[in-house]
Amino acid sequence: MTTDQMSSTTKAGRPTEAKPKRTRTRRDPRRRLTPLEKAAAINRDELLADIVARGPAWTLHETKQAAIAAARENGTVSANELRGWLPEEAHINIGAAVRGLATSGVLVATGQYVPSDLDRTHGHKISVCRIATAADSEGSAA
Repeated sequence: MTTDQMSSTTKAGRPTEAKPKRTRTRRDPRRRLTPLEKAAAINRDELLADIVARGPAWTLHETKQAAIAAARENGTVSANELRGWLPEEAHINIGAAVRGLATSGVLVATGQYVPSDLDRTHGHKISVCRIATAADSEGSAA
């Protein structure tokens, strides 16, 4: 039995049927939208227009820069303090900014914790951080 014959039979020796190759079909752009699809497209377009009209949102980079500035001015920084400094649109980036700066070594946790002032967090602990110094990097290298 040749390898060609083996690949075209099952373990029981019955011949297998060749399966047609599956191709990915694309949606026909000429197809008419259903009323539900039209409504969803209108809502999407209105939402995007609203986002564009608000202007540029605070980026993660800008929020990180604000966290560094707050730490330099006050000596320490926490997410609670940043929420008081930054506009509402930047609040979504605060946790990622502080955590990213701490992970990269720009900020160092002081070991102090404060309760969150957001109602939805039920007062969970938030780390207080400070700007890292040369002594911090020497201590971690040893």
